Amino acid sequence: MKSEEIVKLIDNEFLSKLNDKQESNQDIVNKALKNEDIINFIEENNISNFEVAKNINLFINYDNETKICKNCRDFNSCKLKNMWFCPILKYENKTIYLEYDFCKFYKEISLRNSLFLINDIQFDLSDLKKSTFDDCSGTKLNVITEFFKVVKKKKGNKFYFIYGDKKSGKSFLVSKFFNEYLMENKINGIYADCVSRIQELNDLSFIDKIKFNDLLKEYKTCSVLVLDNFSYCSFNDYKRDTILIPILNERIKNGLLTIIISDYDIENTINSFSTKDYKSLKNKSLINVFKNTFKEMKIDGIKGLY
Repeated sequence: MKSEEIVKLIDNEFLSKLNDKQESNQDIVNKALKNEDIINFIEENNISNFEVAKNINLFINYDNETKICKNCRDFNSCKLKNMWFCPILKYENKTIYLEYDFCKFYKEISLRNSLFLINDIQFDLSDLKKSTFDDCSGTKLNVITEFFKVVKKKKGNKFYFIYGDKKSGKSFLVSKFFNEYLMENKINGIYADCVSRIQELNDLSFIDKIKFNDLLKEYKTCSVLVLDNFSYCSFNDYKRDTILIPILNERIKNGLLTIIISDYDIENTINSFSTKDYKSLKNKSLINVFKNTFKEMKIDGIKGLY
């Protein structure tokens, strides 16, 4: 396929209308016909020079649009006229045409929205993607990062209580794990900020029992549940007995992956509940449930990941 021969078959006036950069007709055609997708498409379908010339506008548009797509960094960077729609070359019944499909970034966002039943992750997706768990090698977090690698292989325990000082990186690492684990396995999950979400459930339990039961069921049955800022949540007797304990009992019974993030260890966290008697039998029982079921892991701190 020689572009010079194809140029001869194209009306010069038509080509000049496509030229907004004062390029020669030859250069316009050359650019499009150097596109590897176009070259392969023409060869695979045995398309003649005459057909290529006849459809040169289509090939030029395809080349321009795919270049934009290849240079796109993320969902919010799309510069296509028809945003998030990428062209696909088609040849049927001796007719060449373009078919459009959503780009990989749009599909990723759509999939994430369908899997993330509640998403209170505070970190930008691009930041979560920049760092790998291997970035933590050489730090005190080797044990934690190895744990995430094990969990991603669906091995070991299903219940984790991760604690550490503020700004230690615990929420960042769990957010990264949550995002990757759900997307790789195509399973649903909830990443909940306890402060706002437990209060949401509490309010619904009084004003709309149906919504309360439906939402509580999602917490009980989703494939992965993360409860962040657990130590900041004001648990009273009612919230503990009506919301927290039923969620935990159901998830423990069904062996569903559950991660709780706190600033303090299990005992100090539970004893901080604003129950009538912080040393009540129910609190002691809950501490035993946590200690017997959850693997307690401390994060000492991480720098440079967020």
